[in-house]
Amino acid sequence: MMRVTDKGRAYATLTGLLLDEYNKEREVDKAREELVPVPMRIVAGGDIPMKDLLDFRKRELADSDGHSIRDLRHRLGDKIETQAKQLSEARSSLEHAEIIREFEQSIQDDYRDLRDALKSHLVQALGSKEVLMSIVAGVGTIAATALHMPLAAAEAVSLTGSVVALGGLFSTRSKLAEKRRGILKDHPSAYIYEALGGLRW
Repeated sequence: MMRVTDKGRAYATLTGLLLDEYNKEREVDKAREELVPVPMRIVAGGDIPMKDLLDFRKRELADSDGHSIRDLRHRLGDKIETQAKQLSEARSSLEHAEIIREFEQSIQDDYRDLRDALKSHLVQALGSKEVLMSIVAGVGTIAATALHMPLAAAEAVSLTGSVVALGGLFSTRSKLAEKRRGILKDHPSAYIYEALGGLRW
C-alpha cells in the first residue's frame, strides 16, 4: 500500500488507535454475549423457543402496538449495552464477576417489581367504580329475568344493564391497557415478559 506521507510515526499512531478501538469493540461484543442470556434465564427460566421470539418480532413489525414493543426492546438493549461497556473494562476476574452479579440482581429486582406493579394495578382495577358498576348492572339484568318482571320492564332493565356493563368494561379495559403500558415502560425486563405472553387484559 502506498503512503501519502512519509511520517511513519503518524501511521503507527493511527494504526495503534484503530487497533485499540477494534480490541475495545471486541471486548464489548464478548461482554454483550455474556450478558444477553441473563434476562432470559431470570424471566423465562431459560431460553425462549426461537419460534416464540420470531412470532413476537413479527408482532412488533405488524401490530399497531409494535412501537410499544420496540420501545421495550430498546430499553432492555440500552441496559445490556451499558453493562457490557462496564464489563469490558473490568480490570480483574473478581470485578468481572461482581459486575455480572450486580446485573443479575438488578434484572431479578426489576422483574419482581414489574410483576408486583402489574398485580397491584390489576387488583385496583377490579375494585374500580367502572367494574363495580358493570357488576351491579349485570346483576340487575339477571335479577330482572329471574324475578319474571313484565316483559317490557325486563327488556328495559336488561338493555340498560347491558349498555352500562359494556360501557364500564370498555372504559376499564382502555384504562387498564394505558396504565399497563406505562408500567411496562419503567422496566427493562418487560420485553422478555411480553415475549413470553405477559398477561393480556
